[in-house]
Amino acid sequence: MEKNDKTKTIIIHEGIGDDAIEMTVQVTQEEFDKMEQIRKFSPANWEGRDLELLQEARKILSEKLNEPPVTEQVNEQPMPVKDEPKRNNSGLWWALGVIIVLFIGYEVFLLYVKQQTKDVVQRAVLNHTKNTLNYNGVSFDYPDNWSFVKNNTSDDVFMIEGGNEMGSEYVVMVSPSTAFMSVEDCIDATIDGFADIDEAGGNIEYSAIYDAQFNGRDALAAECNYKYKGKNCFGIVKGFEFYGKNITIIATAYNQNALAGDDFKIMENSFKYTKTN
Repeated sequence: MEKNDKTKTIIIHEGIGDDAIEMTVQVTQEEFDKMEQIRKFSPANWEGRDLELLQEARKILSEKLNEPPVTEQVNEQPMPVKDEPKRNNSGLWWALGVIIVLFIGYEVFLLYVKQQTKDVVQRAVLNHTKNTLNYNGVSFDYPDNWSFVKNNTSDDVFMIEGGNEMGSEYVVMVSPSTAFMSVEDCIDATIDGFADIDEAGGNIEYSAIYDAQFNGRDALAAECNYKYKGKNCFGIVKGFEFYGKNITIIATAYNQNALAGDDFKIMENSFKYTKTN
């Protein structure tokens, strides 16, 4: 069997009795490939039976064409299913986008409210700076939600004690330096006094004494924290010598932020001491 690639024809040799005839037959490429496939893989002997081989190839191809189009039916079924999720996903992403926008807007609103509240509180604190205390040469401004008492512990020592409803306290102690202790010893004694409080149970932590400032004046200071009646307390003690007097400033609060807050700054920034004798 010979193949002509241009005309896609084959020459078939077929025996009829003792005679043999030769004929040229036009075939498709698919038919030719099928004939070669049958010849190669079929156990039957097709030698000299080219015409039968062609007929067998065409029979197989014809049967294949008559098979039901199963693949087309299977492919058609999922098409509606594909369209539906696309519409649903679109709606889902739209809803998710709306939720994200609302969430961001809510967070921005909360930040705005917090800032406004902070501004109101700060203005309220500043508006409290209306009262001035004067006692034995000591004077300072304080918020009007604080109350103060004067305490003469001896002829030479006096204390000014104040507090507010938030648990913050402020003490000014003035004593003659020559008759009592140095500034360092006074700070140590003050912190030891915190440890002696029964409710504190002696459980107190404190820093080393360090250089500090009090209303622009050189001072020494130490910080401490302890428990009082089950609450955490924070304190700072500052001391300096002025006009021959040992002045000790004690500030305590339940909240460490309050200890560094405006109430104490108002009093420290306005603190004055005038020599009285």
